[in-house]
Amino acid sequence: TAEGGGGGGYTDTLNRAIERFDADEEAVAVRARASKIIGNSVFIAMCIGLVSACGLTLFGGRMVTMIAAKESAAAFPFACKYLQIKALTIPPLLVTFALSGAYRGYKDLKRPLLASTVATLVKIALDFAFMVVCKWGVAGAAWSDVFSKITSVCVLSFFLVRDGRLNLGDILNIPSRIMVKELMAPGGVLTARKLIEQLSFTATTGLSTKFGPIAVAGMQIVRQAWLTVAVLWWPLSIAGQTLVAGALAEFKAQGKVSKLLRVRGIASRVGFLGFSMGTMGGLALFLGSGWIPSLLSNEAAVATFAGVQLRSLALVLPFCALSDMMESTLTASKDYNAVFTGMCAGALSLFTAIYVCQTRLQMGIVTVWISLGAFMCVRAAVALTRYNSPRAKIPRPTDDEVIKEA
Repeated sequence: TAEGGGGGGYTDTLNRAIERFDADEEAVAVRARASKIIGNSVFIAMCIGLVSACGLTLFGGRMVTMIAAKESAAAFPFACKYLQIKALTIPPLLVTFALSGAYRGYKDLKRPLLASTVATLVKIALDFAFMVVCKWGVAGAAWSDVFSKITSVCVLSFFLVRDGRLNLGDILNIPSRIMVKELMAPGGVLTARKLIEQLSFTATTGLSTKFGPIAVAGMQIVRQAWLTVAVLWWPLSIAGQTLVAGALAEFKAQGKVSKLLRVRGIASRVGFLGFSMGTMGGLALFLGSGWIPSLLSNEAAVATFAGVQLRSLALVLPFCALSDMMESTLTASKDYNAVFTGMCAGALSLFTAIYVCQTRLQMGIVTVWISLGAFMCVRAAVALTRYNSPRAKIPRPTDDEVIKEA
């Protein structure tokens, strides 16, 4: 679910470039300017991605040693191999964020949805091929993720180049300091949010290794199911963010209360639909918990363990979707600090739950789901509180304001 965010700085900068040429959107000048912005975004994303990938490759083994337990020493080689392969997904993942931001700048929602759908189908097909047919285990899951991310980049790049929105040569141009600042200033908070999110998921993954190799393999199956179901609301998150940002721009330009009500209406519907999709996805996993794991593992013990965990995941998914939707709304209104605060509060609740439930009470594998549930619920609560706060950047209009305009 963490893989759908990002691109805030890229979108804002590209929007400003395009809005300056509203009178002639097809002008050569705006095409050239937008192409340079997209190219600079991709360049920065690739640099950050390569540095991160190298760091994970070099220090991944030490990370596994730090988070794992002696009881799961047999899984160390598999975990290290998984991290080394998984590191290859970081550059294309960050490039996908940059390219998706470009499409949001152009207010094009169809192409990111198409890229997400194609990438998901590739991942599902390769998961089956690598894990079931080739029997590569967790390494197969990692490789399918690599090719899925590359597929997304290829689809997004193809349409940008075909439509004349991106000159591939602009990707190789080193961005100026001013451009780096424009692109990274709002994106810095979102990047920190992403790092906190990944740290939180890494902590729960490390916790599962304390229960042996069966738990490690079973949780990997659960993770794949989670990523597959998350495709239900990730495109909605992107679409909702774009729609809210566009409607908010209209309100700021015209100052009409009716426009503000429209913004809040869109944001509320996005949150409700996200929660509904999370609930439906959770219900599907709950009903399929008896047979889904058997598609990804031939080991009866692993499939049985994963089936039990899928039922726990089903309870978390609605709040996962709701937190993603509401944080997208806050991002659209450029309330980055609120998003960051929610992530920090969620991470604090997660580590507190791990300490209380596992370190003090020794509750076992259920601690993973209690901590993840706390993480998602606190994020959703902070986002909803901010959304309904008088200080919100999408404020609720007063009755007097509504009556006055009417």
